[in-house]
Amino acid sequence: MASVFWKVPDQPYFVVEGEDVSTQKSGAERRSSARFPVHEETLAIHANKPGRMLDIGKGGVAFEYRDGEAWPDGALTLDVLYGEQDFYLDMLPVKTVADGSSYSRNLGKAGKGSRRRSLQFGGLSAGQRHQLNYFLKLNANCKKASHRG
Repeated sequence: MASVFWKVPDQPYFVVEGEDVSTQKSGAERRSSARFPVHEETLAIHANKPGRMLDIGKGGVAFEYRDGEAWPDGALTLDVLYGEQDFYLDMLPVKTVADGSSYSRNLGKAGKGSRRRSLQFGGLSAGQRHQLNYFLKLNANCKKASHRG
């Protein structure tokens, strides 16, 4: 078994354990829509546990959390909280598409033992799509997309 490492500029390293290196595509290559970095204060709340959101797009989101915490797999919901503008988006339907070790230079000491989880959005309501677009316009750093598609 091999581990796959890939690096997006100014983003943490991401490892998918047990994947075949020769056939593995990066998350950016698999995505159908762009992902944008967000402010460090933005939280992703998944299964009632907070994680630091790394990036978000119309198709999904990625966040970091401490290794060793039990996180459910499968289809669930996600809440997005950005305190600077009192923004809260709740009950976004999601499913886990990747979960692996994260080596982030941005976390300092907290980077040791952290994991990165990537989620794909499910069937968003019209209201949720509108709120997500609003969040992307106001809070995402749209100049640094990790994929344009």
